[in-house]
Amino acid sequence: LFMHDDNSQAKEINKAGFATTSSKTFEFRLRIKAYASGGAIKFLLKSGSTIVFQFAVFTNGSLHYHNGAWQNLGAATPNTVPLDIWKAMKVVANASGNTAAVYVDGVLIGNATKATAGAPTTMNGFSFASGGSSPIGDKALFDDVILY
Repeated sequence: LFMHDDNSQAKEINKAGFATTSSKTFEFRLRIKAYASGGAIKFLLKSGSTIVFQFAVFTNGSLHYHNGAWQNLGAATPNTVPLDIWKAMKVVANASGNTAAVYVDGVLIGNATKATAGAPTTMNGFSFASGGSSPIGDKALFDDVILY
């Protein structure tokens, strides 16, 4: 899959309709090609169209999660997900337990909480999205995507 944000609207690639459960594992390979000024590449676990867990790779290659505000994921180490290099991403999420562990190339980067306290306790889909701000130019490739 190729995502290219070429206008001022957030670009999203959505897939729903998976079995609805409280625990999901989301795996994919990610290769970020470019960022808009102040951009980000986001990946989300959802219940229908409602965000349950939200993550982003910022322009310096660091990982974050959103729970009302953007939070560092682990140490938010720069270049954890560098430009133009394939990285294996894995999220092991439990919506009823309010936790998600995020791995890059098999290494635990950190743990996150849900996007909001009232987020659903089950999940049945995912999204990939651009930063969603008015600067344009976020580009990313996604491969080997699986949700189970």
